[in-house]
Formats: sequence, C-alpha cells, structure tokens
Amino acid sequence: MTTPTLPAYLTPAYLAALVLVEGGGSGAPGDRGAIQEVRAWLGLDPSSDTVPDNVCPVIGAAVYRADHSTRCAHRNLACSCVSPSKACATWSTPC
Repeated sequence: MTTPTLPAYLTPAYLAALVLVEGGGSGAPGDRGAIQEVRAWLGLDPSSDTVPDNVCPVIGAAVYRADHSTRCAHRNLACSCVSPSKACATWSTPC
C-alpha cells in the first residue's frame, strides 16, 4: 500500500473548521461525510461514500459505520455504557 500525497489545503486550521454531515451528503465542500471527505483528499469522486481501495478495510468499515449511524444509535450506545441496566427510552428527548 502506498502513502498518498494529501492536498496542500489540508492544514490544522482546515481540519479544526471541518464539519462533517451524518451519513454523507452531496459531496460538495461543506456537504460531505467522513468517507466522502477522505475521497476528496485522495482526488477521488467525493459524491460516493465507497471506502477507497487504498484505505485499510478495517478502519474504512469502522469509519463508514460511524458515519452512517444515527444520533439515536449514538445515544443508545452511550446510555448502555453509562448505565446498562436502564433503558434509553426513559430519556425525555426522543430520537
């Protein structure tokens, strides 16, 4: 596996201001999920959310799943980690 050259605009300031959309977007700047953003960095079509071939398949799958999980899934995971005996359905804010 070769290490790709990343674009010059990929600076700490760029990363600090980066906002990713849940599950992916159109692929336009500011409307990308995590996989789409990486695809743009690699010069690939950012409208797709297919994990690139030169990305570790295990890491790519984990990022894909996190990118496509819902707020409810995140909340349920956090709830089960904090208090496994209590159901998240008792929270006042629905998913």
